[in-house]
Amino acid sequence: MRIALVTPWFGPELIGGAERLAWDLSRALARANVAVEVLTTCCRSFHDDWAANYHRPGMRTIDGIAVRRFRVDARDRVAFSRANSALLSLRQDQLRRDRRPLPPEQTDAFLTDGIRSRALVQHLRTHGDAYDAFVFLPYLYGTTIDGLPVVADRAFLLPCLHDEAYAYLDAMRALFRQARGLLFNSDGELDVAAALYGPWVHARAYVVGHAVDILEPPKEPITIKGFAPHRSRYLLFLGRGDRTKNLELAVEAFVRFRGKRRATALQFVVAGPHARHLRQGEGIVDLGAVTEEAKAALLAGARALVQPSTNESFSRTVYEAWHLRRPVVVHGDCAATARIVAESGGGWIARTVDEWAEVFAMIDESSDAFVDGVGLRGRAAALENGTWETVVARILEAIDERLGRIERPRIEQIVPLGFPEVTRYAHALDAALRAYGCHSAIAIEGGPALGGGAKTIRHVVDAAPAAPADAYVLHSPDGNAPRDVPIFLPHLGNGQVPDHVAARSRFLPRPVDLECWASIDPAGLPSHEGNTLLSLAPLDSAEAERLIEIFALVRKRIPDARLLIPEETCPEMIRSALTPVSSTLGLEESIVFIGTSPEARYAALRGARIACCLGLPPRDPYVLAEAMWFDLPIIAYDDPIARETLESSCILCRRGSPEEVAGLLSILARDHELQSQIFAEMRRARQQYTFRAAVHCVLDALRALPHQPSPVT
Repeated sequence: MRIALVTPWFGPELIGGAERLAWDLSRALARANVAVEVLTTCCRSFHDDWAANYHRPGMRTIDGIAVRRFRVDARDRVAFSRANSALLSLRQDQLRRDRRPLPPEQTDAFLTDGIRSRALVQHLRTHGDAYDAFVFLPYLYGTTIDGLPVVADRAFLLPCLHDEAYAYLDAMRALFRQARGLLFNSDGELDVAAALYGPWVHARAYVVGHAVDILEPPKEPITIKGFAPHRSRYLLFLGRGDRTKNLELAVEAFVRFRGKRRATALQFVVAGPHARHLRQGEGIVDLGAVTEEAKAALLAGARALVQPSTNESFSRTVYEAWHLRRPVVVHGDCAATARIVAESGGGWIARTVDEWAEVFAMIDESSDAFVDGVGLRGRAAALENGTWETVVARILEAIDERLGRIERPRIEQIVPLGFPEVTRYAHALDAALRAYGCHSAIAIEGGPALGGGAKTIRHVVDAAPAAPADAYVLHSPDGNAPRDVPIFLPHLGNGQVPDHVAARSRFLPRPVDLECWASIDPAGLPSHEGNTLLSLAPLDSAEAERLIEIFALVRKRIPDARLLIPEETCPEMIRSALTPVSSTLGLEESIVFIGTSPEARYAALRGARIACCLGLPPRDPYVLAEAMWFDLPIIAYDDPIARETLESSCILCRRGSPEEVAGLLSILARDHELQSQIFAEMRRARQQYTFRAAVHCVLDALRALPHQPSPVT
């Protein structure tokens, strides 16, 4: 396989996160015997003039890596700086997903006058067929913005994404949609992408990880610019201390901590280049840029690493600290670092200056054994993250899977006539199989067969003896299938399926087609953001009136709450009958009936804060599984379908108490800790509803899945 790695700057001396990733990844691909070629510009580095051609154009070999450089274009630096400053000046609360952050005339120069190379793009047009796949990184520069669309059918984006103003530009949203595959450094980075662009991101996403080279501390103690780590007690900030890394927050928090604990010996050490002068004294030690040996010594001796940045897709320094058994402190608004720290227990999470100061005090007061124990938990997470060999294996697997390079069997589903739900299920499974390279078809029971050695999956709806097949899907608890043949269950049955059948069956729910949302342009869609509840359950007259009663009670607690009811779940006759009821309760402006178009449904799912299944039992768990992919916490009446589908990732309640249900809805809307707990369970529960999970379940059962590592999701 021949892979082109496309990046704006490249070289062993570069220190930025994306630059280090490009260097390490190219070498790891080469070690795996992949023919890798780096396509980059003649610009020296991020810190140099982006219109200056420092390197000579053309091909050369660097440390065994083929590097092809192209001239950069002239640019208007003033226009770019003006646009960049406008974007950086936006507060987080001014950024709204699915909406451009500023008018195009204020931001276009960021795209047109950044680092660009017409020569590189022309090379992709002229010689693109010479490569099997392309990996573009990071997402926000001209080499990716201009280059990826030229080879989109084989382009894999490794975005190094942060929740930042640049990511909200329409051009970035389009870029993600054009990529054949999306490669993420961490689960947190994937969460950011899905939150920004929609749940369809998961359909193309692979969390490939990000390894770090383990630093070896010097065997003998060293002194660094007069500072002796082995004789000091200190917190460590490591890396580039520019505005985006939030160093000032950590410094302010440390000063506040020292103001309350003047007798402490704890210091705050900053090691890395930064433009602004740091206040000296008050326990702050500014070492500036340091060598790799000094960096290792500082990490090994630190009480804890401080990483206050909110703009990380993966923090190399966090993992470097963990490999040396040192705990970390990270910012709660950085999805990538906060999630891994929360899951591993390898450190502490803080947001405000006061919270950071409190964490510093706790680290100061805690015993060495306690702090070291936290660091050991981090080390376990670092070891689990894997090596560069693991990262490369995941990337190659993603490329093979997305480009259909893995041999898959021919599969034919046989469906009985007259069962619409079975037909919908079969079509969803067919779409999943096709998406992952299988030759799939659907035949009607009694009609002509696909033939040609295809594996057959027969859908069974009654107790009649089933005709021969390689596998069976039982849609009825009394469905009949031969022994010693794979059986799939669309529903677990909650005890209705005989034990001898359940024991040899696999759960294969109808997979959610996440990719269907990728084609929807969110611009111009109605915004339902705020305290909005989305009803998912079918409603008859009684259930509709009960739902309105519950919502009226919610409005007493949350006056700006709104309720969205899909028209397909509430027949027109019932909607008409609800009008006087809602008017009497003063709710006519707060209840919105949404249409049946995909765009209307997308806007509702995307904008709602909570989904509620408070009506008749859902006929199909699909609507619940779909809502989970929109990161909607769900409250539902306790029934078999809800319990089976949502497991422990929702709140189940009794039907008989509107006051109790309204109270639970109000708590769920405001309790962010409860929402976080639900989201953690939801991420686990929803994985079985993906195309990828369905395909691997089927292929594994048919013994056609080659022995290989499972995809990382």
